[in-house]
Amino acid sequence: CEAACTQNPRCGYYLWKDDPRTPSAQYECSLFETCTDLVASSSAAAVYRREAPPRYSAHLEGRRCKASPLLQAAGEEADGLLLGRAVCEAACTADEACAFYAWEEDRHPRRHRRCATYALCDASAPNHRNSSATVYRKDVDLQQDDAGVSYQSPIYYTMFLADQYCEKIGRA
Repeated sequence: CEAACTQNPRCGYYLWKDDPRTPSAQYECSLFETCTDLVASSSAAAVYRREAPPRYSAHLEGRRCKASPLLQAAGEEADGLLLGRAVCEAACTADEACAFYAWEEDRHPRRHRRCATYALCDASAPNHRNSSATVYRKDVDLQQDDAGVSYQSPIYYTMFLADQYCEKIGRA
């Protein structure tokens, strides 16, 4: 069912039912383009949402965005947003408004760190700290697989609903 959804460019969700209590209809696979209206189900069914994490590319090296950040943290303690670049990137990924994030880390033993996320970065200024500062851009370039399906790699699925169906009108 997951493979069928991955190969269908209109599929945004799939329902998989594996209910041994109903042997004549134990397995069911349904594909949906949208899933806005829900119908309750008494069977062991789950709906999975198609997702693809964004990719990031270096946008500015040794510079900082002049825009006001959506989120920002700075300090010497490696906690919260300052645990590492991957955590800073995950904060941007989790925020639909975020299109850029900046990660900065001193080259000194003190290890000052800075993470900031931005909706825009249309103006920049030199970074005057002795650190490796990079602003990363969230890339939304789509790729196509062998079947011509557009996606951001890698595609993965997360459980969206349990014991509910998407309305039939949104079928892919």
